[in-house]
Amino acid sequence: MDWIREHLPYLAFFGGLVLLTWVMLRRVWTRQRKSKKETSNAPLVHVSHAVDRPFTMSGGPNDLQRWQSEMLTITRQFQAELNTKIHYLQQAMTLAQQDAKRLQALLDAAQQKGIDVKSRAIDPLQQALEVAAQFDADAAPDFGVVTETLCDAKKKNELYALSDEGKSVEEIAAVMEMDPIAVEMVLSMRG
Repeated sequence: MDWIREHLPYLAFFGGLVLLTWVMLRRVWTRQRKSKKETSNAPLVHVSHAVDRPFTMSGGPNDLQRWQSEMLTITRQFQAELNTKIHYLQQAMTLAQQDAKRLQALLDAAQQKGIDVKSRAIDPLQQALEVAAQFDADAAPDFGVVTETLCDAKKKNELYALSDEGKSVEEIAAVMEMDPIAVEMVLSMRG
């Protein structure tokens, strides 16, 4: 007992060191367990997706998001260009209809004066106007289909394969269940 009393400060010091070492080791082990749980193979964030969710890459890497943004910009440019061409075509149709009415009036005036007028000149114009009347300016291509096709390698390669086989744009559109204008846009972007 004398030995314990004599060495009590030393025993308390070493006991404190053992206790401190134990506490520090427990902290290290706890941190290691937490970090192992955080870096496991489980996904960091689980996002449930509906089956009919539209195609998007909004959760993708930055490069894919940048690419999708560029594709949407190109799509808007195509749409603006098509709208401009449609506008010019409508103006040209209006002018052609005015010229056809003027020509018809001149032909009627010539017939009243007894001049023999052949209708060969007006028939092609009349046919062109009938075809133009079937044109629907509001029927723009579905640009979402273009983007989806360009993003889906399987669809894009299938479309290119049909084109390589020599199929027409209308045939490809029927097989792929797409708008012919959308097929032309995808084919025009082929590298």
